[in-house]
Amino acid sequence: MGIEPTSSAWEAEVLPLNYTRKRRDCIGTGSDVERALEARRMRSADAPASPFQNPARSVGLATLILVTVAVCLPTPGLASDDREQAVLLARQGQHQDAISRLQALGLASDDIRIRFDLIVVLGWAARHREAVQTWQALAPGTVIPPYVKQELIRSLTETGHLEQAARLAQAWVSLSPGDPAPLIATGQVAEHRGLRFDALRAYGLAQALSPDRADLRDTLARLLAELGGTHGAHDQRLRPGLQDRARRAATRLRWATQIPPESPLSRNSPLHAVIAELDALLAAARAQQNVEPNLVAQLLGDRAVALAAASRWQAALDDVSALRADRVSVPIYVRMAEAGALLGLRRPEEALAAYREVLQQTPDDLDARWGMFYAQVETNDWQAAYQTVDAISPEPGLRIGQVTQAQGNPDWLYARIVGAQVRSWADEPALAWDRLNALADKAPAHAPLRAALASVAAAR
Repeated sequence: MGIEPTSSAWEAEVLPLNYTRKRRDCIGTGSDVERALEARRMRSADAPASPFQNPARSVGLATLILVTVAVCLPTPGLASDDREQAVLLARQGQHQDAISRLQALGLASDDIRIRFDLIVVLGWAARHREAVQTWQALAPGTVIPPYVKQELIRSLTETGHLEQAARLAQAWVSLSPGDPAPLIATGQVAEHRGLRFDALRAYGLAQALSPDRADLRDTLARLLAELGGTHGAHDQRLRPGLQDRARRAATRLRWATQIPPESPLSRNSPLHAVIAELDALLAAARAQQNVEPNLVAQLLGDRAVALAAASRWQAALDDVSALRADRVSVPIYVRMAEAGALLGLRRPEEALAAYREVLQQTPDDLDARWGMFYAQVETNDWQAAYQTVDAISPEPGLRIGQVTQAQGNPDWLYARIVGAQVRSWADEPALAWDRLNALADKAPAHAPLRAALASVAAAR
């Protein structure tokens, strides 16, 4: 019942999709009633066959039959039925409805299995903090079943409770020495703690117990590649899984956005191939039954970035909305793509709020500062735009690492040119002219600077 797996399914290391309800023994069955009726007929074979011969006995027997049938029929509205319906909703991806139902059931019942299911479904919905809080609210010493431990360890890891996650995983390994699931959980915690060799050892032990698992091959291949074991990674990746293919698509996306073509609308733009690849991966992930919970969210976020870079702004916003509909926290790089899409659709107020949110978390993000500047220009907030652009790359020289001599700052001159031009856009051409002339004295042959001077001269 609920999320807990059957014994055969647990041996197969997957959570079951279907459950069979088994009725407990009740006060008699159909065969019991038939035997009682046959015995009565045998005892009264020589008596007149009249239903009114012994009314008391007839009424008593009828009452027995009715009670027996009533007890054996399923009773609607039982908490276990409601719990199973909630779990079925969760397996269908309707996490919010499932969580609401389980929370309501938890208030009305002391069944510990409801709390266990709630922890798991909250983990599926990436609401890890609430999953940890639900676990912490359990009575001390509560024995956590294996199917709950797996999601609980992930939630503890995602919320930064790494020591608790490590202790729980190690205890699970000791209790289930022949099960690969606790070893996988141990490896995941070790990775989050930066102990990649410990993670590699745990994953290797898990693969020895379950050599045919594609997700383990993908994990080992990735970790071996990160540690420089390219030959071992190649051996593991002979049959790449969805997670590994999604990671490769993300790499191609970064390449396409960092070295963009002349126009994102060009037929030769690599963004189109990346978007098609992400479309196919999303369809495969949604069709897979036991897909990694974060995989669909990762693919949606990456596709939103690709669509925004290809100037398909509304489609990008639709993917971000789909993430929020699943109650997934929008990563900062996806929020950045959303801000660009909002600006492209001439929604500068919303774009400005998004860029400010990005800069709160990554204050040195140059692209976000430029985005905020253009959003301020679109809202005619000229003073704010002046302050933003004047603060971008204010120094002509950069010191990188331990280098004592300053290097040239390639962003400095461009920011100064735009800072002058924005004064012209705000009907201050004389101020813009003075700023550009001061720059032209030091870089008289700079073509973009000469073009900016010509534009401001025409405006005057």
